[in-house]
Amino acid sequence: MNDQSKNSTQRIAGRAKEAAGVVVDDDDLKAAGRADQRKADLKDRISRLKDRLQARADEVR
Repeated sequence: MNDQSKNSTQRIAGRAKEAAGVVVDDDDLKAAGRADQRKADLKDRISRLKDRLQARADEVR
């Protein structure tokens, strides 16, 4: 499984956690779900940045 798939899975799990927190009125569970989503988003951004930097480095060579 590549990083993008892992991040998508983490994002979906975070949404599910957040939704479960809403259903059972658990603020901690909602916060954990939002945190999981943010982590996945950050990992995606870092991955895209690494790809752009690598492409730029390849151009310079």
